[in-house]
Amino acid sequence: MTLFKQQNANALVVDPGSYNCRIGQAIDPVPIYSLDFRDIIQNGTITDPDEFFDRVMAQDLSLIKQVTKIPFVLAVHRWTPNKILFALAEKIFTKFDTAAFLPMDLASIYYSNRHQGVFVDVGYNSTRIYSSIEGALSSICRVGWNIQQLDQQVAGFFQLNSKELSQLETIKQKYFFCPENYNQIAQLCQTSSIYNKKVTLPDGTNIDLPSHSRFSLYQMPSLFTQNLQKILGQAQNFSKQPLDVVVVGGASLLNNITDKIAVDAVNQVVAARDRKNFAFLGASVWVGSQVASQEVFGLCKEDLQDYGEQVFDRRVW
Repeated sequence: MTLFKQQNANALVVDPGSYNCRIGQAIDPVPIYSLDFRDIIQNGTITDPDEFFDRVMAQDLSLIKQVTKIPFVLAVHRWTPNKILFALAEKIFTKFDTAAFLPMDLASIYYSNRHQGVFVDVGYNSTRIYSSIEGALSSICRVGWNIQQLDQQVAGFFQLNSKELSQLETIKQKYFFCPENYNQIAQLCQTSSIYNKKVTLPDGTNIDLPSHSRFSLYQMPSLFTQNLQKILGQAQNFSKQPLDVVVVGGASLLNNITDKIAVDAVNQVVAARDRKNFAFLGASVWVGSQVASQEVFGLCKEDLQDYGEQVFDRRVW
C-alpha cells in the first residue's frame, strides 16, 4: 500500500552524502549528478557552505524547468550546527525564494514508504540506527563503525602492502558497490595482486580464497549488534505488528552486510537496490507527497531577514 502518494510538486533536491553529493529534481527518481564533494563535507557536515552552493549551481541544471522558481530542498544530518545552516540559507536565498532542510533519518522513512520500522543507515563515516513508530523518530543511535574501518580489516587480514592498499578503494567502488559490474570481477581477479595474494593462516597453511570471499571477512562490531537488538526491542514494545529492519546507505551495498544484519535481527530485513540514493529519493517523495511534518524545517527569504541565525532555533531536531 502506498503511504506517500507522489504529486506534481517539484523542487531542486540536494543530498550531500559523505561520499557522493547527489543533485536532481523531485519529480525524477534518478539524480542528475552524483559528485565527489568530500573535500568540503566532513563526517556528514558541510564545512564550506559558500563553496558547496557554488558547486551545486555550477552544474548544468537546464533539465530542471524554472529551477530557481521552485524550492531548494537539502537533506542534512541532525547534528549540523545552526551556523552552517544559516550560511547555507544565505547562499540559497541569493537564487531561490524558499528552502527546506530535511533530516536524513526522516528521509529514510519517506524512502521506505512505511510509517513503522527500524532503520540501519550504513554510511561512509558512521552507522546510524533508529526506529519509527507512526512516523515519529525515536531511539536514534550513532555507531562509530564505518566502511573505512572495514577497509582496515580487509587490509590487515590479507597483509596488503601500501601499493595494494591504494588499489582497494578504486576496486571496491567500481565493482563491489555496483551490482551491474559483478560479472567483471572474474576478469579483475586475474590482474589484481589484491586477489592473487596468498595468505598464510596462523597454523602455517597457505590459502588463496575466492575473490568474492575477501570482502566478506569483516565483522560487525559488538556495539552495533547490541544497539540494533536494543532498539528493535524498544520499538517492538510499542508496535502490535512485527517491524521490518530497513537497510539504507551507500556503504550497505557491500556484499553480505544485509546477511550479517539478518543474523542479529529475527525481523525481516529489507534492502532495496537503490538504497544508496535513499536521502535523495526520500526528500523527493516528501516534496511530491506534500506531507506536513514538524521535522522538515522550511523557510522563506523573509524569515531569514527578520530573525537571522536565530530562526534555526525553531527547528525541533
